Amino acid sequence: MNLPNFLIIGATKSGTTSLFHALQQHPQIFMSAVKEPHFFAYVNARPTYQGPGDERTINRMIISEPERYANLFREKKSEQRVMGEASAMYIYVPDAPMQIHHYQPQMKLVAILRNPVDRAYSAYQHMRRDGREPLADFRAAIGQEDQRRQMQWSPIFSYLDMGYYALQLRRYYALFPTMQLKVLLYEDLRNRWEESYNEICTFLEVDPPAELPQLAQLNKSGTPKSELWHKILRRPHPLKARFRSLLPTPLRRKMITYLINRNLSAPPQMGSAVRQELTERYRHDILQLQDLIQRDLSHWLTESAALPTGQPVYRFANQQT
Repeated sequence: MNLPNFLIIGATKSGTTSLFHALQQHPQIFMSAVKEPHFFAYVNARPTYQGPGDERTINRMIISEPERYANLFREKKSEQRVMGEASAMYIYVPDAPMQIHHYQPQMKLVAILRNPVDRAYSAYQHMRRDGREPLADFRAAIGQEDQRRQMQWSPIFSYLDMGYYALQLRRYYALFPTMQLKVLLYEDLRNRWEESYNEICTFLEVDPPAELPQLAQLNKSGTPKSELWHKILRRPHPLKARFRSLLPTPLRRKMITYLINRNLSAPPQMGSAVRQELTERYRHDILQLQDLIQRDLSHWLTESAALPTGQPVYRFANQQT
């Protein structure tokens, strides 16, 4: 069975789409044509989620059959040393680590983690943008998470629950050696993109590229200025079909992404009271995550959620004093 060598396992709204497209440009890396097949989360068990838009965007899109999944990698070229894909829910679905280990125990795993409070709000705004989140109040939406899970809405609506990274990553560390996991932060991609990209290349055992690819902002959250124009750009439409034969796929995707982003206005800021409440809710998991990945995350525990500056001030639990 033709399987990938590495996976981008998440987290959602943390730059995984941008990283996927950047790696896709590397001559020694083959990335699947389908970005999020989510095979290892739903092996031979296509989901039947019942949330708004779940049938169209998840249930029908998941590739759960081993043969179909293997076919995603059949066009790999001889000069491409490694094959990968990016399914951002792998980090969250409990069965995914076990299935990955069963099929490919040598799999290399890349995780990008974002401040869980910011990630939750960005995911909420993303679903509002796509017309799938029915509640206009963020606090009200997160208050419905337990009920929505009982109603079999897809995990993408679990805005808060998807942010407990320490809990999620422990499942991977229990099965895979540390050397097979590469964990970066969202702010690493934003603030030191070249260094982060080269670290990933070293981790995957491919050569650093002659030219650094740009880290494009893809899958951007925001409020559509024109709902009609947004639907035309996001879904199949005769107008888009006319350009399919005229423009190559990479150029067409760049154009659509540009037009989508131009049509989005910035979402409203999260209220400080909500941010403080959620930061406290995540505090224990963040402190555990610091020790798990050996990174200073003290900036995640401040209300302003400012990006870190200067030297780390946190001393890990297993460091010598």
